[in-house]
Amino acid sequence: ALTYDSVTIDGVTYPSIWIGAQKWVAANFADTLGGSIPYVENQAAWSALTTSGYTYYNAGVDPIECVNGYLYNFWAAEEINAYLVSIGSLYRLPVPDDLNELANYLGGASVAGGKLKSANPTLLTHWNTPNTGADNSSGFSAVGAGIRSSLGIYSAILNISYFWQNLVLTPTNSSAYQLANSAASISTAVSQDKNNGFSVRLVIPSVKVTIAFSGPCAGTNTVTATGEDSGITDTGTSGFVINVRNGENVIISATPDSPCVVGSINVTSGVGDVDDILGGALVYNFSDAITITVEFTNPVTPTGCDPCTFSELNTVDYTYGQVTVNSVCYPTLEIGNLEVTTYNLTIRDLSTLFPSVPFITTDTAWTN
Repeated sequence: ALTYDSVTIDGVTYPSIWIGAQKWVAANFADTLGGSIPYVENQAAWSALTTSGYTYYNAGVDPIECVNGYLYNFWAAEEINAYLVSIGSLYRLPVPDDLNELANYLGGASVAGGKLKSANPTLLTHWNTPNTGADNSSGFSAVGAGIRSSLGIYSAILNISYFWQNLVLTPTNSSAYQLANSAASISTAVSQDKNNGFSVRLVIPSVKVTIAFSGPCAGTNTVTATGEDSGITDTGTSGFVINVRNGENVIISATPDSPCVVGSINVTSGVGDVDDILGGALVYNFSDAITITVEFTNPVTPTGCDPCTFSELNTVDYTYGQVTVNSVCYPTLEIGNLEVTTYNLTIRDLSTLFPSVPFITTDTAWTN
């Protein structure tokens, strides 16, 4: 079963749904942003527009705008996108990359259209026959809203839907994507006159997480990145990119090829946090592209703990553990809820851990 959320924009509430790593508004936009986008009914006036305008199909004669939404020229679509930015919304007018990602997630452009088209309550409620491939398995719920051409003429109700994208192609044309009753496919980037009246859908884009490899260790090291909520997974033995949901936790699993070991996992570009967990990591709290670098290094053989260095100091038979810090091994002992080292740092150890700290041998040098 499909699970919908909702989003309220300028006082209008719309259903929304996750499709892969993207969150889409599952209805066509139907708002004037407080009247800032004017309603233009006259055919000649519509054709002459060089600023934003909207209309209903057949200029409101057919009372279907609550289902089909409004038809906007491109300048109005730009104004909607600018409004979303101004209020700090995560939603935006999609770009072609968003549509390509959507189509790929749904099995490719040749079949994605059917998975986006409404088939409820019946196959032919919102589309004319044959409504090829329609099953709305994505929950996108696209309807055949028709268009208003750059000449101001209404057409293609129940046959076609065009949706604006945020991409200007020429001074007169911008990019749109298209669904049709006669095809299961989606056309993801079609050049169209800015004066056309098309539908508008909004999306919270996915976040691109780049997985980078570093370190001196050779071998076929493997990293797997998994979106905790979306379940989207990708695996590679060299750098790769995974698209995940905005703000979603990402679990990084690093598998070194012997004799390599995992040295570190860090956010090296962008804003995010890494919570290291036993050679893996949970990456979280990001809303823009980031790079996570996994370092693979050669293992370091630590120096041994000589029991003589500390056992002679004690007359009680304690059970000691040990901890290795930067290749130097120290004995440890549990005291209450704490585990502490029972061996002081030596000059050798200090120079190993902190090579920039000088060894002072004279009183004068120490005083200074």
